[in-house]
Amino acid sequence: MTTTRKLYTNFRAGDYAINFFMLNAKGTQSAQLACPFFTTPQPIQLLHDDGCRNIKVIIRLCGATTPAAIASVRSLPGVTLRYFTSQAFHAKFYILDSLAMLGSANLTDAGMSANREIAITIDSEDEVFDELPTYFDDLWDSAAVLTDAVLARFALWHRSPSNTQQSDVIDGVEPCSPRTINVATHTKTRERTYLESFRREYYETILPAHREMQAVYNNAQTRHPAFHGLPLEYEIDRFLNWAKLKYTTDETLLNFPLLDEQQRRLHIAHHVGVWLGENISIDHARTERLEKLRATFQTRDHLSQVSLEDLTDALLGCAAFDEQLRFTKGGQPALVRAFYKDNDLARLKTTFDHLAFGKEEFVRRTYDCIFTTEYKLAHFGRTSILELFGWVNPEGIPPVNGRTIKALRYFGFPVKA
Repeated sequence: MTTTRKLYTNFRAGDYAINFFMLNAKGTQSAQLACPFFTTPQPIQLLHDDGCRNIKVIIRLCGATTPAAIASVRSLPGVTLRYFTSQAFHAKFYILDSLAMLGSANLTDAGMSANREIAITIDSEDEVFDELPTYFDDLWDSAAVLTDAVLARFALWHRSPSNTQQSDVIDGVEPCSPRTINVATHTKTRERTYLESFRREYYETILPAHREMQAVYNNAQTRHPAFHGLPLEYEIDRFLNWAKLKYTTDETLLNFPLLDEQQRRLHIAHHVGVWLGENISIDHARTERLEKLRATFQTRDHLSQVSLEDLTDALLGCAAFDEQLRFTKGGQPALVRAFYKDNDLARLKTTFDHLAFGKEEFVRRTYDCIFTTEYKLAHFGRTSILELFGWVNPEGIPPVNGRTIKALRYFGFPVKA
């Protein structure tokens, strides 16, 4: 068996660890990077600039990792970060398709080009190569999603020199360790396991898919004439609804193939062109309800003073809630009566106050309102909560409902439809 190996020691020109990325970024389709310390975005930027759009990075939140480096790569398309907080995460290895580098070098300026490191490359011909992706996947599965809220808390913690000496304790960030042979480390509560799964689906699948779709839509550099004077969010929502209803059914949805980024963009752009030429009528009753909904959730005080009747009427602007009329005998009056009967106003305001104005990260709040007994509502389930949050939040999170997700799946995204 013949394998290709090279040592990097940061000792002479061409011998720097960063050269591994400079020499091999071009043409890389998939990259998995794992190391505890992260201060330089250069290796990830090299991969991104050369067209790689499937880059997974595992780092450790600690004093030797900088919030600025994290922030600089999180917005790059195709880059997904997860993290540990424990010193038990100490591995340093980087996989670019069928070539890997493993050794002592972190993703830091010193590790890539200044420290006396030692790292070796191996390729897929080496009998141990296949163990590396398996090991990475195991780390990835046990690492936590790096959300906006986590990054903000880490940045605040990082500003204090005294804090950075306590690398396993970051205020407001739940500790996370890689699995070890200690059976106790495999144990997670059902809630934590499902919450993390929900968080990953939201942050790593649904939101990137929606943002990519909207970027393609914006590239058309024109608005549908029917939506003149209305917010762009209404137009995007209606476009997705149109695509779902016009081109697929629930029965045929999964027959459509998953597509790579270039194929998706072409697929979406074609449909945007068709959509812009369609004769679309505006549901003014719904747009008025959405305006009322946004006004109701403008502040905590506005929400606290709204009547049950006005709140319910505004909530019917959420298509996911209104959609239940199809399954409610007696139509809207019957749905409203059931909603009144099974949810008192105080509980509704408690749930919606937590959703819109709570202190926890938004995924935690949406999770609470969908799944926990403290906040869960009758007749207002998962897609209604996700859509409502999308309409009323100030963070730029888009409204998502069942038809939104099915349209994204039709466009080739790997979302769970």
